[in-house]
Amino acid sequence: MALPPEPLVHVACAACGDGDDSGGNEILLCDGAACSTALHMRCLQPPLVAIPRGRWYCPACAAERKELSVARRQARLKVITGTPSEYE
Repeated sequence: MALPPEPLVHVACAACGDGDDSGGNEILLCDGAACSTALHMRCLQPPLVAIPRGRWYCPACAAERKELSVARRQARLKVITGTPSEYE
């Protein structure tokens, strides 16, 4: 027995509130684990002219991922050298 199709969910841009994603201004959905942010390509700063390949993270998730990456590098440096990094 086939399952009924899932209902379509209306997605609106978190910046402008519009749900239209036509004409080269597609709405991107964040690939962050617990994030549901959706943004038009033109609402981003700087705006995107093409849909990114692979995963895309909203500005908040991208900043969080960068902070985690820096913290991991600092922890590895501390383990390797036995001294805190210059950023601590």
